[in-house]
Amino acid sequence: MLAAAGYENGKLRLWHLQSAPTVLTEDWQLFLEQLDGTALRIVTDGHSGTIKAVQNLWPSTERWRSEWHFKKALYDYLRKAKLHGDTRVMRALQTAFASRYQWDNFVAIAYKTGLPDLRDWLNDYSELVDYQLVHRPLEADRAINPLSIGGLDRSKLDKLKEWIEPRATGFLNRQRMDRLLMLMQLELNGLADEAAYAQSIREWLITNAGRPAVERRAVTDHDGPSLLSEPARKLHDEKMKARAELKTKRRR
Repeated sequence: MLAAAGYENGKLRLWHLQSAPTVLTEDWQLFLEQLDGTALRIVTDGHSGTIKAVQNLWPSTERWRSEWHFKKALYDYLRKAKLHGDTRVMRALQTAFASRYQWDNFVAIAYKTGLPDLRDWLNDYSELVDYQLVHRPLEADRAINPLSIGGLDRSKLDKLKEWIEPRATGFLNRQRMDRLLMLMQLELNGLADEAAYAQSIREWLITNAGRPAVERRAVTDHDGPSLLSEPARKLHDEKMKARAELKTKRRR
């Protein structure tokens, strides 16, 4: 699921949701091209496909890495090493993104843990974190220049996963999935109106002698399951072919 959100009058709103069989740079670029206007600032979770797509579309756009995701990655390293309780390094992490001084303090303590993966992460990202701490937007401007997209994960996407995951393997048709996501987007933004939906459906049925807007299964894939990646689609086609052959043999 590809998602874009932004702040409107201080409130986090989902702008666009879309399904995709992969999350490559081209998927993100096609997704972002559907948004209106040019983004002045983009906050990402660090996914390389998103970052490259933003660079291709809007080379002058300010790019920011979500501090919440930085902190989560560091927490995961400490949790795996069982250092996530009331430990010195964990206490330092809690305040690490408050200032450069506190970040430097955390780095010094983290290196002393001797965890190779943690050290590698710090070698890769410390310079970027340091740069962002120096260039942070003023606190008064953060309502429109957020530092993180953790709120998107917690308040929107976690709920979306809760709805979709139990039936994830059943969603193969991209067109139908994207229409369902439109309804979910309205619900997540607090704009869903079941009474209005029901009224609209009733009015259509009354006007059209009880017939639906389109024939059953009219919104479907013509070239196989569109939400499967190419290897998965080939495997799916092979299974369907084998199943059809088995049915033919049983009939004989």
